[in-house]
Amino acid sequence: MSPRGVFIVACSFLCCSIISAPAQRRNSGPGSRAGEDTVSLANLTVPGKAKSQLDKAQNLLDRQKTPAARAAALKAIQIYPEYAEAHGFLGMLDLLEHKPEEALDQVEKAVQIDPNSPQCLYELGTTYVVLRRYDDALRALQTSLRSAPNLWEIHYEMSKAYLGKGDFAAALRQTDNALALAPTPYFPVHLIRAHALLGLKQYTQAVAELEVYLKRQPRGEFAPEARETLNRVKVLTAQE
Repeated sequence: MSPRGVFIVACSFLCCSIISAPAQRRNSGPGSRAGEDTVSLANLTVPGKAKSQLDKAQNLLDRQKTPAARAAALKAIQIYPEYAEAHGFLGMLDLLEHKPEEALDQVEKAVQIDPNSPQCLYELGTTYVVLRRYDDALRALQTSLRSAPNLWEIHYEMSKAYLGKGDFAAALRQTDNALALAPTPYFPVHLIRAHALLGLKQYTQAVAELEVYLKRQPRGEFAPEARETLNRVKVLTAQE
């Protein structure tokens, strides 16, 4: 294997870390929900008390009170067991706590209750991405996208799925969509772009994407791995 091939294998841990990271919520706020601007018919039958409990759960999660948020979501389901959004919310909590198998049970239940909800399909796709079931993820996310084409989060999760499949060009296209649609910058997108560009052997452009992330998120979740990757790329390209 060439030195560059060894380098790419060695740096794959950053790619895996990004792909397996828990889903981000709408507008980067942990308590908001992708697809919340589209109203599902199933949601119209949910009692007001159950909706109030889920709103409470989201507010608690915004304040990083995860156990209390889970309790409120469970209360919502106790009031109305067929509350798809509440099951999806619990699934996203499980992903945040790095329990993807438990998350899958919840989001599959949500889609079973409301198979046409773009939010529930997004959450199912996101969970499949974390589980590295990329083809399943893309099917769910593409279905979600048909009802909510302007949600940047869907494009972001699709970029991660394509990156996991090794379809680097498709991953880049989805990051273009995510960056164009996001109301505020979400900088981990640049790490997806960097790894897609590495896969396409466009090393100068990959360096630029890593530098964007590190400039804007110097203490971000992926900053140590991104910094190490950047340093290795610079060393190897300087040797040419």
